[in-house]
This record gives sequence, structure tokens and C-alpha cells, in this order.
Amino acid sequence: PSATLSVAAEAIKESPVLGAGPASFTYLWDKFKPSAVNQTIFWNLRFNSGSSYIFTILAELGILPWLIFAALIGFIWYWSVKAFDLWVVLLFSYAILLWFFYTAAYPLMALGFFALGMALAHLKISGVLRFREISLFSEGGSGFLSALAVVLLLVIGLGGLYVAATK
Repeated sequence: PSATLSVAAEAIKESPVLGAGPASFTYLWDKFKPSAVNQTIFWNLRFNSGSSYIFTILAELGILPWLIFAALIGFIWYWSVKAFDLWVVLLFSYAILLWFFYTAAYPLMALGFFALGMALAHLKISGVLRFREISLFSEGGSGFLSALAVVLLLVIGLGGLYVAATK
């Protein structure tokens, strides 16, 4: 964990607000790994993530996105505890603790975001959070404009896909 934190600290010094970018930990590791690592058997290894998911996103994304992510997690955890359904709180807490102690892997990410979804669904069902529905495809002029915008975005997306595929 200390090596990941030192890489994160150096990355934040270089680009504090938005970081180096997603999936850039390998580059950051090569650039900022502690010199003591060169005296171990791991001197030639390239790591694509840090020792924990939370510290990896701090190194890659910077302070602002990390604070927004931490605030989102903290907000949902706080209201989950306040609404108190034992299983939802335990599942969500367990998933978030795993993000602090383990590196990012697909099962861990799936469990974490599944727990996040379960917590949000529980907050909606228990009435703690209220959602406002916006109908994009209603009758009248606004429905037509939103449908037109969706079709336009679809055409632009397919055009971009075509241009990228032909290069």
C-alpha cells in the first residue's frame, strides 16, 4: 500500500485536479515507483493497478474526481445506515471495504456496483430518496425534440464508429 500511496502522491503533485487519466497506472508506476522497489525481485514488473482500487483511482483521476466518488459513496452509505436494513448495509460496507483493501478486478467491481445499486434501490423503496421522473418521449413538441436528439446522437455515434473503423 505504501508504494501505491507514494505513486499517487507524486501523480497528484504533477496533475492534482484531474490526474493523469483513466487506466494510466502503468505509466504512473514506471514514472514514480519508489527506488526501493528496484532492489527487490519486483524491479522489472509493470503494475496496471495499485494495491487498492480507491488508491488507484486517486492516482489516475486526481483529487476532484476522487472526492466526488468518495462523496457519492459516503452519501449512499450514510443514508443506507440511516434507513437501516442490516443486509443492505453489510453488503454495501463489505464491498466498499474490499475496494480499500484489494486491487480492481472484474468480480470485485461487479460486487461493488451491485451493492451500490442494491443500496440505491433500498433507499428508493424505503422512501429515503425521492426521484423525479422525466419523460423524454411524451406527446407534443418536447417529445418530438427529444426523439430527434436521440436519433441525431445515434447517427453521429454510428458515423464516428464508421470513421474510426475505416482508419
